[in-house]
Amino acid sequence: MSDLPRIFSAPMVNALLEGRKTQTRRVLNPQPVHDAAFVTLANGRWISSDTLGYGYLVNVPYSVGDRLWVKETIDKVSEPGDVFYRADYEAAYGGSAKGLGWRSARYMPRWASRLTLTVTDVRVQRLHDISLGDCYAEGCTVGQAEANSGALPVGWTGPWHEYRAIWNSLHGPGAWDAKPWVAALTFTVEKRNIDA
Repeated sequence: MSDLPRIFSAPMVNALLEGRKTQTRRVLNPQPVHDAAFVTLANGRWISSDTLGYGYLVNVPYSVGDRLWVKETIDKVSEPGDVFYRADYEAAYGGSAKGLGWRSARYMPRWASRLTLTVTDVRVQRLHDISLGDCYAEGCTVGQAEANSGALPVGWTGPWHEYRAIWNSLHGPGAWDAKPWVAALTFTVEKRNIDA
């Protein structure tokens, strides 16, 4: 088990705080062989198999039991006991909080983290293999009431479109179309610092 820092955007932090987000997908680096047909877990190691049946080890830096401490954007003058989070500002005032003097999530200190995620499941899949339920576990809300009632029209893809937009906003235009291999992590959320 490891303690790993992971960056989350303000909208995703709010989804965690609201209890809507229990999954995240992280691009594998390096990617499995370019023509990998599938990636599977065998003897505790992730292996990709190409179209000819050859197997290659895949680096998946996550395991069940790992704890992820959430790094998020905070105010530049935040100090222990007085932290102002961008996600809170956006939730309170709606919309973006650009240009207000924020410290990048990359530089957020461990002591300022307020969310700890404990990994309960790790899967390796192509990004496009995300299911409807996984879209909701990622924090998507489009059509959730209809999905819960079973009233979605045939062929309706609202949550996938929402997730594609989220993915491209985080990884850049066209990132969805690259269909990368990802580690799909399911986790529990604790609203506390990892060291508390």
